[in-house]
Amino acid sequence: MKIPIYSRLSISDTSSHSDSGYSGGGRDSVASAVAYNPDLQSSVPQIMHTLGQVQSSQQHILHLWQVKKTKLEQCFQLRVFEQDCEKMFDWIYQNREAFLTNYVDIGNSYSRATTLQEDHRMRSQNTTVRITNTSRYHIKLSKLFISDCQHECQPNP
Repeated sequence: MKIPIYSRLSISDTSSHSDSGYSGGGRDSVASAVAYNPDLQSSVPQIMHTLGQVQSSQQHILHLWQVKKTKLEQCFQLRVFEQDCEKMFDWIYQNREAFLTNYVDIGNSYSRATTLQEDHRMRSQNTTVRITNTSRYHIKLSKLFISDCQHECQPNP
């Protein structure tokens, strides 16, 4: 198990024997050097404070990265949506003539003509609602994208 550096710095040797460092005592000699070195003991609080700041900064950077990652994912999704819309409009434009030549049935009787007219009216309403909803969605996404881009361009405080 790996012991964090700030935990190792606060180790103090409470044993009664003293080690000169030449006996190969290893860890005990390091602990006693920390415990009996006044310069090192006086710098331990500063080191602990600095390590705490580093750890806090690391957490802050991880949080900022998550925010940035989320914004990038949203931008990517917006771009995919825009590309899908462009493809849809291109397909409609390219196939409009084939659609118009295949779907010109006006009916053979008055009742058939009224049925076709009602179907056409319902499809037109559904299409209008879908176009309106898609336009609103696209406008909201564009505003969100623009506000995020403006926010990203501003310097951090």
